[in-house]
Amino acid sequence: MHGYSQSKAVPGLWTHTTRPISFTLVVDDLGVKYVGREHVIHLIDILKQNYEISEDWSGTKYIGITFDWDYLNRRVHLSMPGYITKALQRFGHEPPKRKKNSPYPDVIRNY
Repeated sequence: MHGYSQSKAVPGLWTHTTRPISFTLVVDDLGVKYVGREHVIHLIDILKQNYEISEDWSGTKYIGITFDWDYLNRRVHLSMPGYITKALQRFGHEPPKRKKNSPYPDVIRNY
């Protein structure tokens, strides 16, 4: 209705017919790529007509992933702080009582 359509090849990827903007939609999380602030304001205004939304212009979190943008070197570092700790707790993993560097005993080599 407003010129946005979903990609036929990539589910969840939306683009506009004339504006330089695209976004991914995963459940209730949007990651937006745009050129020119006026284009993203257009998208926000359309979304606010039907939904209550919150905005995060820093772009540091998306679908549970933390982004550390390095604009000078044109890189981004992705991380999921606390993920391993939560997974270990969820699956009831107990750390070993003694440190064990190898699952098998070391064989003494005779050269």
